[in-house]
Amino acid sequence: MENCFSSFSVMRKQFSHYFAGNIVLALAPFITFTIFTRIFTAEEYGLLSIVTATFSIVSSVAICGFPQAAVRF
Repeated sequence: MENCFSSFSVMRKQFSHYFAGNIVLALAPFITFTIFTRIFTAEEYGLLSIVTATFSIVSSVAICGFPQAAVRF
């Protein structure tokens, strides 16, 4: 029975680390948005948005699902 509590404790610790990381990632756009809108002009911010979207699409196409395939095999 003690092993069960030990496993639960480890799982709870790992979950809390994962959850905290996800919260930070979820809040990051709110912080960066306010900084970017104060620093950049409208043209620069628009260009940044286009570049970010392009890199996002290119990286999605470039990996072609290889991480999922690696996990499968």
